[in-house]
Amino acid sequence: MRPEAVKKRGLTPGPWLDGLKRAVSSGELSAKIDTGNGKSFRASDLARDLLVLRDGQRIVYVTDAADLRANRKKIIDLARGADVLVCEATFVREDQDRAHATGHLPAFAAAEIAREAKVGRLLPFHLSPRYEEAPERIFRELLEIFPRVQVPLEVAPRLGVRAEP
Repeated sequence: MRPEAVKKRGLTPGPWLDGLKRAVSSGELSAKIDTGNGKSFRASDLARDLLVLRDGQRIVYVTDAADLRANRKKIIDLARGADVLVCEATFVREDQDRAHATGHLPAFAAAEIAREAKVGRLLPFHLSPRYEEAPERIFRELLEIFPRVQVPLEVAPRLGVRAEP
């Protein structure tokens, strides 16, 4: 939204802005938007002046997924080209038997999925408490396979990498 354009039209921000955004995002450009001052405008007329239109981010969230061929295919298809893949990375490779027994993705699988799906960034979570004292074990394994991993600020120095905000 362009606050200066709202003011220039003599309008006051309010719930009508959410209605305008919903109308535009759903393609209802001819919808009438009541701006709360007794005036109504077509969504397309308001949007042209008041809104900044840009693509949103595509975020994919995956948890409690066993590392099975069929699951990997579904996850890769779902995540293909996503901006962010929020994905469990519960165990390191040496503990993959535990991952299999509990139906979780090990870190290397999450990284391979991110790489194959060509996601913008991997945000790992759902790390097993067994790595609480050494979370860098998980992140090292992820980074060996996929370089665009969101590494927590407190873990980055242990890995010699820069944490991104």
